Amino acid sequence: MASSALRLHSGPTACQDNFANISLTTDPGSCSGKTVFITGAAAGIGQASAILFATAGADRIALADSIDATITRTSALKAAVDAGKPIPEIIILSIDVRHVQSIEAGLREMTAHWGHIDILINNPGNLPEAEIQSPSLAAKDIERWRLTWESHIKGTYSVARALIPLLLQGTDKTVVNVTSIGLPVATLGARRYQLSRQSIESLSEDLVLTCEKEGLLAYSMCSGPKTMYENSRFANDEVAFGDGQVEHAGDLLVSLTSTRREWLFGRQISSAWSMRELLARKSEIIRDDLLKNDLSFKTLVRDIKQEDQRIRGRVPRSSY
Repeated sequence: MASSALRLHSGPTACQDNFANISLTTDPGSCSGKTVFITGAAAGIGQASAILFATAGADRIALADSIDATITRTSALKAAVDAGKPIPEIIILSIDVRHVQSIEAGLREMTAHWGHIDILINNPGNLPEAEIQSPSLAAKDIERWRLTWESHIKGTYSVARALIPLLLQGTDKTVVNVTSIGLPVATLGARRYQLSRQSIESLSEDLVLTCEKEGLLAYSMCSGPKTMYENSRFANDEVAFGDGQVEHAGDLLVSLTSTRREWLFGRQISSAWSMRELLARKSEIIRDDLLKNDLSFKTLVRDIKQEDQRIRGRVPRSSY
C-alpha cells in the first residue's frame, strides 16, 4: 500500500552493522569545511555525532549541553588525529535548552568565534527514571511532565529559532531534529517522553514550510532507545529498536548531512535503517511521498480504500 504515513515496517531494512557503503573510512572527507552545532553533546548520540563529524573532517564543532562536554571534546580531537584529519576547532557551550536566555548567551559566545553554522543537530534528551518507577496517571508528577516538554518542545524550537539566521548564512543550511524510534510503540511509563518527541516531527515539517524559500533543509531522525543517555528502562527492549548503538545513529547523521539532500526534507529517517537501501529507494520515496507523519483524515480514508482494493483484488481506475 502506497502511503505517506510513516510506518516502521514500511521503511528500509533495519541494519545492525555500521553502514559500510557510507562508512567514514571510505568517505573520509565528506564534512571538510563544515561548521556543526550539536545539542545534547555530552553523551549518547550527541557525543557520538561529534566524534564522527571530527573523524569526517569537520572544521568547527560547537558542543552544547547543560552537562560538561569536555570528554566529548577530548574524544573528538583524538578521533580527528587518528583519522589523519586537520584538528578541528571545538568549543564547549554551557546551554540549558529550556531557557532562552541560556541559549542566547551561548550563541553570543559562539558568534565571537564563528559567523555561520552549516549543520544543526538538535538533540535534547530527557527521560527521568522517576516516571518509570511510577507509571500510573495518578502518580505522575506534573512538574516532571513540564520539564520534559520544555526540554523537547520548547528547547528544540528555541534552539532552531535562535540558530536559523546563522544557518541561513551557511552553505548546507541543514537541521536534523532527533526524535525517538519508540513513538509508534505504546510504552508504559514513557508516554510524556514519546508524546513530546512526536511533536518534534511536526516541528521539522514546520521549519521546512517556514524557511523553504531560503533553502533551509530540515528532517527528523528517529533514534533507538540506547542512543540517548543509555536509559535503563529500555536496556532489554528489542521490539522494533535493533541494537540502538550510538555509532549507527552518528554514522547516519554524518552521512545524511555530508551533502544536501533536498528530497529528504520534512521526512523522518530511522537510525536503525540500512542507509544503502534508503538511498536506493529514493525514487519510490519521492513518488509515493513516503516517510512523512501525515495524520490527516483525507489521507487515512485514502489509505483505507487502497488497502481494501488490495485485499479484494480490485484495481483502481486511475491505474487503468
